[in-house]
Amino acid sequence: MLRQCFIAIAALVVITLPAEARRIALVIGQNGYNAGLSTLANPGNDARRIAALLGEHGFDVLSCDGKQPGCFDLTRAGMLAALGKLEGGAKGADMALVYFAGHGLATDEGNILTPVDAKVDCATGTIAQGVLVERILKATEPARHKLVILDACRDNPLGAVCPGLKGKKLSFSRIEAGAMQGLLLVTSTQFGQTALDGLAGAHSPFATSLFAALEANPGIYFEQVFNEVARATHAAAQAQAGFLQIPGKVVGGAAPADCLAGKGCVGDPRMAALAVENERLAGDAAGVRNLLAAEEKARGKAYTPEERQAAVDRIGRSLTSLAGSSEPKVKEASRLFGEGRVTEGRAKLDEALDDDEKAALEIERLAVEKRKVLARNARDAAGLARGTDILKALGYYQRATRNDPSDAQTWDDYARAAVDAGKLPEAKTAFEQAALKARDSNNPRLRYWATLGLGDVALAQGSLPSARRLFEAAAAIIEPLAKAAGDGVGVRPLTSGPEKDPSRNRQGSDPILLGAKADPGNAGWQRDLALSFGRVARVEARQGDRVRALGAFRQGRDIIARLKAASPTNATLPRDLAWFEAEIVTLEKPGN
Repeated sequence: MLRQCFIAIAALVVITLPAEARRIALVIGQNGYNAGLSTLANPGNDARRIAALLGEHGFDVLSCDGKQPGCFDLTRAGMLAALGKLEGGAKGADMALVYFAGHGLATDEGNILTPVDAKVDCATGTIAQGVLVERILKATEPARHKLVILDACRDNPLGAVCPGLKGKKLSFSRIEAGAMQGLLLVTSTQFGQTALDGLAGAHSPFATSLFAALEANPGIYFEQVFNEVARATHAAAQAQAGFLQIPGKVVGGAAPADCLAGKGCVGDPRMAALAVENERLAGDAAGVRNLLAAEEKARGKAYTPEERQAAVDRIGRSLTSLAGSSEPKVKEASRLFGEGRVTEGRAKLDEALDDDEKAALEIERLAVEKRKVLARNARDAAGLARGTDILKALGYYQRATRNDPSDAQTWDDYARAAVDAGKLPEAKTAFEQAALKARDSNNPRLRYWATLGLGDVALAQGSLPSARRLFEAAAAIIEPLAKAAGDGVGVRPLTSGPEKDPSRNRQGSDPILLGAKADPGNAGWQRDLALSFGRVARVEARQGDRVRALGAFRQGRDIIARLKAASPTNATLPRDLAWFEAEIVTLEKPGN
């Protein structure tokens, strides 16, 4: 009887001993895109390292070629086959993990991961052969815990493949957990944003942070480790390219109570506290988008891709400048703007400017540098206000120029804002100051644009002789520089009558500059020269001299055409060329 009791107890012990946790992983690295999306440098490296790391800690890492753990450069058929293998292996498993490195994006069909044979329709921007993220999630569903890591949306504009899609980025829309329980889904960047691929031959910033955090903390719960990954990714992206990237996560039910080690998992209060900081960083990343949305709402229509990029650059420069300030209220304003709290940020910036200006009035010997700081902040405030409140922006520019009157660029920005506001006399004064300060600081490019702006103001005020004189003066500024940097630029005296040589003015003297052969190293000056011809042609047309106007328009058109042929990817030149062609067609119509 005693022997039977021992046997029963032993059997009970055997039955209640915990079985070794079974964990399965599918690791995919996609480098060799060949049917529409550009190749990537690092996903293969990233996938091999994570596959090795998971294998070292007891994961059964699936192999697609039977030789090495992981799956690489899979076609759609290969991806579906690998997912089917994962789904079968996930039945009864404690953990199913998917790691994907490559291209991913939102489509009309949903969020997709792209096999190497994915195809882009350049007419519509649609992607064929993609695999829905929901299919990835479904493959993990049979397991008790699910961890999906998507290092996708790597910054690769579709415009590089399809010029008509210029500005379209690869990014995910919001991914929902739905009814799934025990799911932790991590993306290398926030939804709607792009992620860096990293330096060629290395690892992406996200992957670098992931490996470091996992290797240093194998016994910490996955969810908390990813808080550290998010912090480190943000820091690495900022250091590499000044890029705003903060990973995101979605939890279904309770996050998996698992860690890399697979046993003895514990929590870490420090890493748990990082979640709050990561939420703040994610808000900063959304700030630029919120500012853009406010500007578009104020103007009543969406920006074009070109306008949007210019607005992003303007807002980004101002926010970066504000963030670098040492003044507490300016830093607070920067934080508010970054979170998209535009009204509060502008009010806080106004407080900072008011404080600075009061100090400047009270302290007669205020250091020049302090005034320059004030001016920079005011100029940044103008840059942020210009898209929504032009009169407010003018007030900021007035403050900036009042406190640092030597900055030619600020005067030019002020003048152009005044033109937008219809305040031509104010614009004329600001352009005159911009030209003067540009001459004093030996900045011929800015002096050229300021002089051209003066001509535009004169033309708008109906002073044709003054406009012509100023346009020719602008051309004279760039002529020696274009001649020195390129070839074939110079002046040509009147020798064969006005129709064949429209270069002289209406009195038959003072020849203006003629066209030049396009030189890539001199393209900026050449374009400036062409724009000068366009301005002169406008004056000729207004004065009724159709022949001379056509000649000047044609010279400008020819310069732009040569530049476009030399630089076919330049997005500005086709618009310039279309403008010249339209003006020529208008003048060539009978009756004009």
